[in-house]
Amino acid sequence: SGMLFCGVCGSSLGFNRSNDQKKRPDFFQCWKYAKGIHPENVNAGAPKTEEALLNSLQEFVDHGHSDITYTVEKVEEPSGNDAAQYERLLNKLAIRKQRAKEAYLDGIDTKEEYRENRELIDAEVKSIKEKLATLETAAVITTTEEFHVDIREIILKLKDNTLSTLEKHTALASILDYMEYDKEKDEYSFYYKFEE
Repeated sequence: SGMLFCGVCGSSLGFNRSNDQKKRPDFFQCWKYAKGIHPENVNAGAPKTEEALLNSLQEFVDHGHSDITYTVEKVEEPSGNDAAQYERLLNKLAIRKQRAKEAYLDGIDTKEEYRENRELIDAEVKSIKEKLATLETAAVITTTEEFHVDIREIILKLKDNTLSTLEKHTALASILDYMEYDKEKDEYSFYYKFEE
């Protein structure tokens, strides 16, 4: 799921499907433990995780908070690729200017032709430098997107065994930011997108 975190190291717990459902149900386990990076095993049974999650969601409904509207801020930074592209253009123009000078000195171009070439190149350089300056002062663009969810619908989807794990995960991802499992206390903490 990538939403459940290890109480030992904070890494995400990966979903593991059990080979023998009678002996052991599906479970979530820390990948760092699986690779032997830390000795203490933190795993949580998938049915138990689902039950804790459903109880947490049901609490919102019981307290009259089922229809929820929340906004998410999206921050877009100016692209660094544009700056690199402009720098490459400036280098090409510097080479063009040097060639125009050589053509004039070698007697290929007249003084008039050289002046025209130089003016055109200088105008391009000026334009690109202005674009670069705009990029440097470009503000970070923040947009907000509004979401509307009905927790009762999400509970129904999670309980619906005809839906795939991916469909359930998509429904859950619309409201759940992440969750943590504390093995010592055997406690889950759920963090929702609509909670400040």
